[in-house]
Amino acid sequence: MFSNLLDFILRRPRLLAELNGHTGPVISLAISPNGKLLASGGKKITWQLATDGVRVWDLTTREELIIPQQPLQERGQVSCVCWITRQNERCDTLCYGNALGYLVFLQHRQTERRFEVVHSVQIARGGEILSLAAESSGGSATRIATGTRDKCVQVWSFDSSTRKLVSIHSNAFSQEKDIIPKSLAFDDNEGQDLLVFGLFDGIGMVEATVNGWRLINSHPKCKSEDFTTKIWPKTVGSGNAAIDLKHRTFIVDNVSNGFDLYKLDTGHFLRTLVTKDPIKTYPKGVAFANKCQAVVGGSDHGHVYIFERKTGKVIQTIKHARDGGVQTIAMFDCEGTVVIATASASTLGPTPIRIWQWSPVQSENPSKRRPASYFINTTRWLLHIIVVAAAAAYCVGIISGQGGYQLIPPRNKSALSVSHNGLNEVEIREYIRREMIEEMSQMKRTAKEGTSNGPTQAGKNGEEKENIHKSKSKSKVERSVIYL
Repeated sequence: MFSNLLDFILRRPRLLAELNGHTGPVISLAISPNGKLLASGGKKITWQLATDGVRVWDLTTREELIIPQQPLQERGQVSCVCWITRQNERCDTLCYGNALGYLVFLQHRQTERRFEVVHSVQIARGGEILSLAAESSGGSATRIATGTRDKCVQVWSFDSSTRKLVSIHSNAFSQEKDIIPKSLAFDDNEGQDLLVFGLFDGIGMVEATVNGWRLINSHPKCKSEDFTTKIWPKTVGSGNAAIDLKHRTFIVDNVSNGFDLYKLDTGHFLRTLVTKDPIKTYPKGVAFANKCQAVVGGSDHGHVYIFERKTGKVIQTIKHARDGGVQTIAMFDCEGTVVIATASASTLGPTPIRIWQWSPVQSENPSKRRPASYFINTTRWLLHIIVVAAAAAYCVGIISGQGGYQLIPPRNKSALSVSHNGLNEVEIREYIRREMIEEMSQMKRTAKEGTSNGPTQAGKNGEEKENIHKSKSKSKVERSVIYL
């Protein structure tokens, strides 16, 4: 509880859930557009579970949804997953590609707890489908782009109501060119271009227009030889990539010490977001978050890094595991918070999927900042400090065996009169000494009177008075010591 309180105050990502079910590495993750579902693709086939290749989770209940048994060719290694649900649709549509070249479509009605396969086809030359991208801005159908390991890039149109898949464009790179499409993204320009990022060549930018294909790297500022030697001086290839269309930038995993940020239109290098030198080099997941103000990237040493996009500074880290790679990442922005899903693609045994929630500090423009915001922020931090101090005091009370907070016993009239007179410590001690002497003298006088009268009723009364005075004196001394 105390660690969660610190995470809330310091705005650190906190663990929401851990999803278990995959018996091998998790290669792909995707969160649905409404943030309620998570799709995960695994590598190892488990014969007892026919749907171990792809799994779908309800992020609200943390439960796995049912997927019917599929043919063997559809249950292979799931290399990529992508949600293609259109706005205001009553059903969720998931698309995934596997290592056998099969493109599979699943649909789920929001009133049910199960998915069903609505379309399945083997595409290109039958090679592994490495990348998927979807765009549903216009028309009733969704554009889908696929990239395969056998150097084929295709653009499709899928209608979720009729469940039909139609081919729009297709291109196969020659075997001489080392272009393997690892990541894809649709541009929002007039040509509705497709951006293709190569796995080994590092060129990374090929546009598929409505009228055909063209290479961006033929631009004078982005020639092939310049792109690999100047922009990626430490490596010859790139891993995963993410696009920020709002700021016209893209970021790629440099398969080295972090992630490289570039201008989308010119290919101009901006900065490197540094993690640390890798122990093993393999592609790592990367994504923009917090309305593209931050970048979330994996590593090969168990940590997930959150960078500030403008400066490249590390603002938060997530400890997914003590060691090992964190190559698979998915994120979702939701009303000031960011939901991040992390998993490993290099573990040999069962692999958990961890769900995190991060509440970033929303940046403000200093010129438009209201003066009241200073007071609000200061008050907020003071309240946080008070809450932490109160929690610490409560914990200390429990550990010391006092049962939490301890109430101060009520004071007697003498103590109240002393405290209100404003006496110092020496005067209080002198006051207590005089009170004790007076009590002792009164006890002696009572004893003498009882002796002179003999064992009469008065003597008995004297003994009773003596006992009463002794108890009063004792209680008064104890109270005086307490208030010292």
